[in-house]
Amino acid sequence: MTVSAAPAKGQLFFGKDTESLSDVFAFAGPAPERVNGRVAMWAFAAAVAAEAASGRSVVEQLAAAPVSVALTVLLITLGSLMPKFASGVALDSLIASSSREGLPPQLRFFNKTHEIWLGRVAMLGFSGLVATELILKRALF
Repeated sequence: MTVSAAPAKGQLFFGKDTESLSDVFAFAGPAPERVNGRVAMWAFAAAVAAEAASGRSVVEQLAAAPVSVALTVLLITLGSLMPKFASGVALDSLIASSSREGLPPQLRFFNKTHEIWLGRVAMLGFSGLVATELILKRALF
């Protein structure tokens, strides 16, 4: 059996995974901003919902359940890395394959660029929410 170096039309080609965890989590690596953005999206949505339900500020919520918060961050981080470990393909290659061109028309909005920008907006939103509540000394919602 011979293996062709080039993929057939319509197929994705992934090289051998040579990324180490230090490569993945390097400053310019594929994981830091993506994981931070996913955590921020979860944190902002959860903080606003819990604040609206309980009337407690974000800082009060974090102080009340630090283990739950840390466990959730850990699970989001592991979930972000799981495709790399499950497939044996470098995370950079997996992320590169999620461009608009590689997705079906119904899913083209959900691509790697939008995820990064939504994560950045969520980071700003969560930081702004915490800063506002610290200044006002009360829950915002």
